[in-house]
Amino acid sequence: MTSTDTVLRENEALKSENRRLHAEREALLDEQHILQEQAAQLLAKLEKDKTKIEALERELKRAFARFKGGSEKLDPAQLLLTYSQDADDGQVLEHANEAPDFEEEIERAKAPKKKRKKRSRAGRQPLPDHLPRKQIVHAPSIADRTCACCGEARKQIGEDISEQLDYEPASLIVVQHVRPKFACSKCPEEGVLQESLPDRVIEKGRPGAGLLAHIVTSKYADHLPLNRIAEIFARFDVELARSTMCDWVRDTAFELNPIAQAIRRSVLGSRVVQTDDTRVRMQENWKKGGARNCRIWSYVGEQGEVFYDFTLTREGIGPARVLEDYEGYVQADAASTFDALFTDGSRVEVGCWAHARRKFYEAMDFAPQECARVLALIQVMYKVEAEGRGDPVKLHELRQSSSAGVLDSLRDYIKELRQRPTKKDPLAKAVQYAHNHWVALCRYIDEPFLSIDNNACERSLRRVAVGRKNWLFAGSKDGGKRAATLYTIVESCRIQNVNVFVYIQDVLHRMMTHPSSRIDELTPRNWKAMRSTTPEHGVAAAAE
Repeated sequence: MTSTDTVLRENEALKSENRRLHAEREALLDEQHILQEQAAQLLAKLEKDKTKIEALERELKRAFARFKGGSEKLDPAQLLLTYSQDADDGQVLEHANEAPDFEEEIERAKAPKKKRKKRSRAGRQPLPDHLPRKQIVHAPSIADRTCACCGEARKQIGEDISEQLDYEPASLIVVQHVRPKFACSKCPEEGVLQESLPDRVIEKGRPGAGLLAHIVTSKYADHLPLNRIAEIFARFDVELARSTMCDWVRDTAFELNPIAQAIRRSVLGSRVVQTDDTRVRMQENWKKGGARNCRIWSYVGEQGEVFYDFTLTREGIGPARVLEDYEGYVQADAASTFDALFTDGSRVEVGCWAHARRKFYEAMDFAPQECARVLALIQVMYKVEAEGRGDPVKLHELRQSSSAGVLDSLRDYIKELRQRPTKKDPLAKAVQYAHNHWVALCRYIDEPFLSIDNNACERSLRRVAVGRKNWLFAGSKDGGKRAATLYTIVESCRIQNVNVFVYIQDVLHRMMTHPSSRIDELTPRNWKAMRSTTPEHGVAAAAE
């Protein structure tokens, strides 16, 4: 074999080796690309999972706060301390005629707290005069009242009275309507003379107005389900079936519904209506015994009245139906449910700063510096509201001179936050909420009768929220509507400081003869005014 052949074979071997190495290189490059793609996918999944975990942790924190009775209050000193740590802001916020004094608040927070003096007990408060008194006289026997020295009877020179508050169980009574019959023995053709039965709340029914008022008050004011009420009656050896009481509640709601509609008309006569909704469960053989989420809506007017409505869904058809003929201001959260209300211009949207604040409060753990600054400004706005409460003229002046400047500072800062490249985090959502609804949020400063938030409406839904923890669900759509009617009566009584039981008992009696054209006179607000000015009633109805 020549040297030339050897070189050729070696050259071919090198080429073959080169091709093999090139193929291995291409395979490694392909594997590298695959691994890079997998790494990118894993990093993206990790980031997505991290975001999801953070969101779930925030939701869990909010759930714990709700169930353990937590509030959204923040320590003002701690809030200002957090804000003062912002390295990007070298000066204290300045706004129209008023700025939060951070240095003073910080020094006050660092200062040792003074020990509070123990208040001296002022003694027992006297028992109410309107309670009936039952006297028990504890006197010495006649023998002991004879003077041991001279044998004369001792004379009473005074007495000491000690009062003790006691309780006697409520009593059920049977009212017998006795109707004597009269006839002439000489003139039988004249027939029998007898008075007719008085009208009853429930035709041919056994319950009186007091019993019906007690059942309604127990369920819708005291949150007792009908089965518990039945157990209470059983202690008096009175058996009342839950189904029977259910029928009585239905009939009572039917009788009181005209008053609830009168309250609705009064609420819609207000310049501003606040509205919100809450979830209730309904069980009506839905999906083979399942339950579904429905809604109870609250509509609060200016005159201390509230109207409730029940719907099967949270669609905007519910508010649109109730507010169909209303023209004025509507204050609500920024849920898309209410968007259709403002399309024709007959209703003006007013935002709620409590909802806007809540979103920044929930983002505190994610962005403490930015949220602390926003919450500090909102705190100043609420201080203005507290200072001007009860005086519309003063409140309007304070809003224009102080709150308007705070809103300008807040608007500029929100614009600044929107320019930052952020992902879909809680701060971005809070900023976007405030930006999207800024005009509605600022509208309250123009009219003194507008509120800074929707909290009056949210307070009106607390009774429903507490009640559903006890009665758990409505039995049907009609049951939900009856609940809305009776909550309208009960909550309006609470706002007007009217005793619910006394009101319902009296109104059920009155409605038997009261003209339907004057039904507005029987709303809790007008009923209270009537009792306070009628001589035979003396004072107004007692508070709940």
